[in-house]
Amino acid sequence: METGQLEERAVRTGASLAFAAQGRRHGEEAVQAYKAAKNAFTGYSHKSGEEKVDTLADALIKLLDGLIATRRQIGSVSGQLTLI
Repeated sequence: METGQLEERAVRTGASLAFAAQGRRHGEEAVQAYKAAKNAFTGYSHKSGEEKVDTLADALIKLLDGLIATRRQIGSVSGQLTLI
């Protein structure tokens, strides 16, 4: 193999590993956000009407943060697959 081909292979491998690490990180961020949204409902039944609305808004924001992290994870995996 030529030196150029070896360098390209090394660059592709490194980029693929970087995308994999990004995908994992974004996946972990998504799980944390989903768990935070789920935990927002702890003690939900004992709250007043206004507190329930605030809790729902907080849980919705955390859920949306999780969806954004999931989208980023998909982008990282797509980038990784593009290199193959």
